[in-house]
Amino acid sequence: MFTYAIWFQIGYAGSTIAVLTVIILVVQFCVRTFVIDGKPWKATYINNLVKHLIIGVTVLVVAVPEGLPLAVTLSLAYSVKVSLMFKLIVLLYSEMLIGL
Repeated sequence: MFTYAIWFQIGYAGSTIAVLTVIILVVQFCVRTFVIDGKPWKATYINNLVKHLIIGVTVLVVAVPEGLPLAVTLSLAYSVKVSLMFKLIVLLYSEMLIGL
């Protein structure tokens, strides 16, 4: 149950970052092209906007699978913490010394 919550949060975070990336890239392109350079709209600019959309999709595709090991690690750490609270796991002193 805890793992699913983390997976959903990572999915939402990846989606949010992808959308923000696309918005920032499109705004930067529009400001640079139309405001600073003062160029009129051309049909070739659609190619640039599609490239920005592809970058956003790439960020989304990469962010979600990279976050899954993090979700598993956090859920494992949470489970060990809960188990220790209920004294279900007894750590040996030697294990704590070597970092297990």
